Amino acid sequence: RDHMWGLHVPRRVQELRNRVRVSIRELSLSLDGHTPSVAQVAEHCGLSEEDVTIGMEALESYSTLSLDAELPGADDGYALVDTLGSPEPG
Repeated sequence: RDHMWGLHVPRRVQELRNRVRVSIRELSLSLDGHTPSVAQVAEHCGLSEEDVTIGMEALESYSTLSLDAELPGADDGYALVDTLGSPEPG
């Protein structure tokens, strides 16, 4: 299952991501669709708030984007690479 990530992520972080994802899904159902707080997720899955935060960050980094991909809503072909700065001389 490590081959699904776009870059190397430690096993522990992958497991935190999975636990946090499941807890958020379960809590959202009981909270009428509201997003649970970090503290609620931590209590629900028996993790520290720091571990929940790490898991949530891993949730957002599961898939990678191409620098050549057109930005959403950009009709002029503006790509993510166009937002990067240039090296400064010297």
